Amino acid sequence: MMFKRITLALLFYLVPSVAMVAKTLYVRDYGIHNVNNRIDAYRILLKCHQDAVAKGCSISYKGIDNLYLELPNDVVTIPLPDITDFAGVTITVENRVKDIALFSRSNRRMPVTVNKEEIDNGLFCEESLKKTW
Repeated sequence: MMFKRITLALLFYLVPSVAMVAKTLYVRDYGIHNVNNRIDAYRILLKCHQDAVAKGCSISYKGIDNLYLELPNDVVTIPLPDITDFAGVTITVENRVKDIALFSRSNRRMPVTVNKEEIDNGLFCEESLKKTW
């Protein structure tokens, strides 16, 4: 009987952990490094962000150092979910089509204050910005 209780307790412990991990979508998991061109990279990034917003997930760029995008003729602004961890990624964009914001938060907008030190140190993660909310 003791074995069943331990197993059940372990199961309840693991399930919330798995659920918490599943709430973050990773850009790298969408195969962004396997694209043939920079327009495809934009489309994959757009799809990843649209999925995150639709599912109520956060998004993370962990494991990606650089992204190179080219905006297509049918470009739309990429929606940001409530939590986006850019993880220090550098995004280089070639835009020959129109003036448009690459990212936007469509639901609620909150002012964010970022001081000079945070910009100089590249501290744009959620934890450093929470102080200003």
